[in-house]
Amino acid sequence: MPKFFVLFWIVLLNSVIPVSTHGKDTEAPVVSNAAAEKEIRALLHKKAEAIIQMSIEGVEELIAVEDNYSIVEGRHANWSWAEYRDTHLRPEFTSPDFKITAYEIGDIKVTIGEDLAFAVYDYVIKAEVKGKKLSKKNYTTVVLKRTSRGWRILHEHS
Repeated sequence: MPKFFVLFWIVLLNSVIPVSTHGKDTEAPVVSNAAAEKEIRALLHKKAEAIIQMSIEGVEELIAVEDNYSIVEGRHANWSWAEYRDTHLRPEFTSPDFKITAYEIGDIKVTIGEDLAFAVYDYVIKAEVKGKKLSKKNYTTVVLKRTSRGWRILHEHS
């Protein structure tokens, strides 16, 4: 089963199945969904800013680089942060023929579990490639993990 679907089901089940220990019902740890949602929304907007600035370091700061990050864009997949950074972001962000002129996200929907969450949002990206203006609207799903550094992106699919 692909990693994304496993993560999706873990998040879903973590969100709705009560925790039980040795036959005793216990309450799941209290997670402030409002605070977590605010942090996740801020992280997604910070990622949008890093993309507009074409900052690899800015994007990397928001990624769970130590936890097998993966991304699927269209029909292409990268199974690690290093692979995505080195074969996708770096060539685009350093090319004199490529310039992102806008990256706007909206309609963010967040579902939060104890240590995993996912968000779905739409985005519009505008760029110039070899002088030609391009614009694309799409949707993205991200799986996030609560880490010692706060929420970080574990997987993306657009």
